[in-house]
Amino acid sequence: MQVQCVFARVTRTIKVYRFIWGGNFANSRLGKGIWLTPGRHIHIKPFYHMGKDGYMLHVSGHGSKTYYARTNSTSWFKY
Repeated sequence: MQVQCVFARVTRTIKVYRFIWGGNFANSRLGKGIWLTPGRHIHIKPFYHMGKDGYMLHVSGHGSKTYYARTNSTSWFKY
């Protein structure tokens, strides 16, 4: 089953990190982070790979950069 990217709204402040692609997720790294504040609109997709769960994000105003929320909690956004 393929999970699609959906539109969401941030409900509490969270720091997310720039995802820098490597050969695979296990040996890639996270770059400089940005803070998302309540009311911000994002595109979001649940993500899990090799023990690293969280959410992959596309944040409006940050071009085609992909960000990663290092949490599997859904308490910081609403669909």
